[in-house]
Amino acid sequence: MDAIAWQFAENLVIARKRAHLSQEELGFRANLHRTEIGQLERGTRLARIDTVVKLAGALSIAPGDLMTGMKWKPGGVARPGKFKAAHEQAEASQARGARSPSRGQGMKGQPEPTSSTREAKSAL
Repeated sequence: MDAIAWQFAENLVIARKRAHLSQEELGFRANLHRTEIGQLERGTRLARIDTVVKLAGALSIAPGDLMTGMKWKPGGVARPGKFKAAHEQAEASQARGARSPSRGQGMKGQPEPTSSTREAKSAL
């Protein structure tokens, strides 16, 4: 079982029992099926954000209370050359001497269709 799913499951069970609710009653109040409550409490299902908000509302607690104790540690360093900011991409493009298509050319440097070409196509 995933550590996040396990922690959410534990928090949900504690909050539900503090509120003196059955899984069925919590499901009714949160507009969720009772089997979904069971799956969330066993950690076999991960809750979407809207489900967290519904559960918190039904339990009269803050949504963050259902995420108490959850931690995430980012992975290693990002791979070089990936995920450049837009200004970095523009600078790199200028450094390579790339330029935007000139007037009358399409995005790939192809000539744009003239009015006579458009008329010929529309006659077909």
